[in-house]
Amino acid sequence: MGSLDWTAAYAFLETGIGVGNLIGGFVIGMLGARIAKGRMVIGGYVVYGLAVVGLGLTSNLPLALGMAFAMGVSNMVFIIPTQTLFQERTPNDMIGRVVGFRFSAVFGAMDVRDGGKRILGTAAGVGPVIVAFGAITLAAGLAGLASRPLREA
Repeated sequence: MGSLDWTAAYAFLETGIGVGNLIGGFVIGMLGARIAKGRMVIGGYVVYGLAVVGLGLTSNLPLALGMAFAMGVSNMVFIIPTQTLFQERTPNDMIGRVVGFRFSAVFGAMDVRDGGKRILGTAAGVGPVIVAFGAITLAAGLAGLASRPLREA
């Protein structure tokens, strides 16, 4: 990533994601009520997957920063409506149990993902693993197009 130390480059990438999250949160706050939540979830996943694939394919720091920023924005595009739908559709008397289960499932999946990334990254290299996980995310977003309930949510 140019003449920067890898730790500095990583810090810039993390900052790009954070700034994207901040901007994305404001944008969704301003525009979110006008856009169908399901379509935002689908679009957010698709753009996030594309940005992750792009990040995995580049060694150009400015381009990688753009991909990191896009990841941050698109993360908010699917996280905010997902959380809203979740809260709207879960009965009040079950919200605590369902939220607890959801957090356990999400963080458990992240642990499995992180372990898998380390094993695969050592075997195949970091770039191809990032591209593969981005492609999986992109495929999940595109698969959302086949789900009428999600499209119409």
